[in-house]
Amino acid sequence: MILLVLGESYLFAQTKGSDVSEEGKIIKVAAAQILSSWNIAENEKKITNAVIEAANQGCEVILFHEGCLTNYPVGDDIKRIDFKKVRAAERRILSISKEHHIAILLGTSSEEDGRYHNHVVIANENGKILGRYSKTWRAGDKPYEAGSGPVIFTVAGVEATVIICHDLRYPELARLGVAAGAQIVFIANNESGLTYENKLLGYRSMQIARATESMVYSVMANAPADPKDIERYNCSHGNSKIVDPLGNIVDEAGSFEERLVIGELDLNRAHRSTVLRTIGENEKINEYYDVKCENIPYRNWMRDGVKMVVRLDGNDIPAYLKENRSNSVAFTGGSPDSLAIASISFIPEKWAKEVNAERIEALTRKAVSQGAELVITPEGALEGYVVNDVINEEDAEKKEVLTKRFTELAEPADGEYITRLYRLADELDIYLIIGYLAKEGPNIYNAAMLIGPDGKRIGHYYKSHFWQGYDVNPPGYTPGSAFPVFQLGEMNLGIMICADRQFPEVARMLALNGSDLIVCPAYGNYGDRNTAMMRTRAVENQVCLVFTHPHHSLIIGNDGTVIGECNSDEIVIKYIPWKSVEKTRPSVSYRRPELYH
Repeated sequence: MILLVLGESYLFAQTKGSDVSEEGKIIKVAAAQILSSWNIAENEKKITNAVIEAANQGCEVILFHEGCLTNYPVGDDIKRIDFKKVRAAERRILSISKEHHIAILLGTSSEEDGRYHNHVVIANENGKILGRYSKTWRAGDKPYEAGSGPVIFTVAGVEATVIICHDLRYPELARLGVAAGAQIVFIANNESGLTYENKLLGYRSMQIARATESMVYSVMANAPADPKDIERYNCSHGNSKIVDPLGNIVDEAGSFEERLVIGELDLNRAHRSTVLRTIGENEKINEYYDVKCENIPYRNWMRDGVKMVVRLDGNDIPAYLKENRSNSVAFTGGSPDSLAIASISFIPEKWAKEVNAERIEALTRKAVSQGAELVITPEGALEGYVVNDVINEEDAEKKEVLTKRFTELAEPADGEYITRLYRLADELDIYLIIGYLAKEGPNIYNAAMLIGPDGKRIGHYYKSHFWQGYDVNPPGYTPGSAFPVFQLGEMNLGIMICADRQFPEVARMLALNGSDLIVCPAYGNYGDRNTAMMRTRAVENQVCLVFTHPHHSLIIGNDGTVIGECNSDEIVIKYIPWKSVEKTRPSVSYRRPELYH
């Protein structure tokens, strides 16, 4: 019996580790033990200092505890938080981590449409937000929405997963992440305080178990106890720690101290062998027992569970994880031949740029957390598409007032709200298309601006066709006169707006100019007739097409097939296989324009 156990240990030690990690790779990580408070500015300062200190010590990743930035509010305490300040603080913290080239996992809270989330923001070493993991299993904290389950992501070239505090009691969360490829389990805690002595050993045991049961590293950040008041609400008992795959403590903080817990993790030791065994992927064990799989029903059960794992950064994972995932964005693309596109359908509030800007930001963040690389808003998303309000007003005095408001509402390319959206695209490292009322010199345009991942304007398209005609519009309201095509890497993108779709010439001009993808922000008609028209525009030009409307979104392949759709207050995200669009298209290349007079 002793020989058998030693034999299995030897086999485990020889098991090949994650494909993500190169042979002999060592990563240096930090867990920050910080005493936070209700003062967001003070928390931000401590977090920023910890990021800089960790980077100066050569760390590639840093973890912060649950609610580190916002504290961990429960009940009505959630209403004490100014979430605008939280978002601004997050942006500054991510900017610092990007500057120092260190990945960050930040415990914080958010509010979206009156719903609250207790989550960890995950950003890579380039400052790109990979996603937000929301706590799956709540511990009586009613204000928060429940999370959706296990996640996986890549930071500093290493596959990892993350759980939050009470999640520790549900080992499958970490184990499924490891089955999907994680070599590190990050744990953002904010546990009971020192006065709960009966719980402390259990906490310690679970943190160690999450490492050794899966043969990976666990990195845990917890809030310390307050030496001035150990019963203080929203404090814990410290003991942030790093645990190796055999359950040994690499580094651990005390109960009261505020410091970085740092460790060098040899990823060859994080070989995941016990988990690989459960999903039938431990070849050494199978060879030892002379079987193809030790326990097929158990393997199938585990693999079904692994299909729940959501990849936050869009990269691919082994083929068996893709089965039955046709409706998921997690495992359907991420290659250079496709682009994850999000069309967000929401009804903007008329004349309310501040309200709409906040809504755009919240929905964009949500889309990016689900893997979106290009986010598209409806026509007039920023100001609420108000031109018809001016046109249709019959009272002369009211019309004059509305006309003045309309003119003042138009925004130049360096305006306040457009600048905010530049920063958003830069922070999230995405392409963003915004429908808005643009001002350029004396003219006002119905515009769609394309912003790049660097937060700079790539270009804009001005709506060229007005369904209401051209002589009833407010002064200065001008149709566009060009059909530009923009390069997104190797892909060419063209834009048309609403009524433009009614004129086949517009989509055809964009196709002639080289578009692989045509985007159509709209505010007017939608429904079955429009769907048929949009499918026609796609197939007759052999391009992919995205239609984004407040009430309905469509993502359509170049063969006219509807790949995805959603309704108001929803987001549809799909990978567009843009490289399937032939550069030589019969419907374009074989035209005989000399006949068209």
